[in-house]
Amino acid sequence: MENANILVVAKDRAIIDKLKNCFEAKGHQIIPAYDVSLGFFLAQKNFPHIILCQEELKDGDAFELLGELGADPELADIPFVLMSASARTDNAELSARGITMAITETVSEGYLISELMPLLHEAIAGRKNRQEYSPE
Repeated sequence: MENANILVVAKDRAIIDKLKNCFEAKGHQIIPAYDVSLGFFLAQKNFPHIILCQEELKDGDAFELLGELGADPELADIPFVLMSASARTDNAELSARGITMAITETVSEGYLISELMPLLHEAIAGRKNRQEYSPE
């Protein structure tokens, strides 16, 4: 399996560290961001396979980032996983807003791996090649 780039946008350093523990040992790269603007910039720069985003961020929230990503045709189809403090049961609403999956921030590393690996495999398999841009 190809190694994946996983963008993690979270104001809480412990969440980023937890995800690094889960996925870097499997050869995947975690790209950390702490706010909406940096998250969007790093999404454009790194074209991640999936984006994991804490609901509340330093300069906004996950829905603001999702709106910016949705406005960029190249980034709009990247799977977006919402990480919230409490369980979300409004799956139809979340899906309508472009969220692929919602998980609770406090889940175990084993649960994260079991839930996210199928999504990661699917994202790698369905990945479209990014168009090459000429500086001219």
